[in-house]
Amino acid sequence: MAERVVAGRRLIKAGAAEIFAVLADPSEHGALDGSGFIRGTHGTPAPRLALGTVFEMRMQQAGSRYRIANDVVEFNEPYLITWQVHPSGRLKRLREFLVGGHRWRYRLSETAEGTLVEEEWDYSESRSPWFLTLLRFPRRNAASIERTLDKLQKRFA
Repeated sequence: MAERVVAGRRLIKAGAAEIFAVLADPSEHGALDGSGFIRGTHGTPAPRLALGTVFEMRMQQAGSRYRIANDVVEFNEPYLITWQVHPSGRLKRLREFLVGGHRWRYRLSETAEGTLVEEEWDYSESRSPWFLTLLRFPRRNAASIERTLDKLQKRFA
């Protein structure tokens, strides 16, 4: 399977544990979201993510509201957290065919100057990478990642 990963990096002047605490709190994701799609959590979110946690987010894009379920599939505190996206709610099967399977990953590495944060959108396991490419998600998500990293950096400025 072809590797399909879009990533960005930023040096943030804070410790990895501080940054990880924000990333592991789903109620913080809307404030950090550089895409503008996240509208908040759905249901009662886990207060803190851990390996195996499933959490749902309310989303909106192009006037369409929907929900996504996220399964935390990698977790090595305070250095790595990854969740895999699965559609949820109505039209779940259609959306799952079109967009399910991609992953959002954060890697944190402490340096003498702060923490290097790498955000990745990995769609190599997506069910329909052709659909995501057709809608220009690789390019759009590259810009969204930069905006997310900007927000994260400002949070710790």
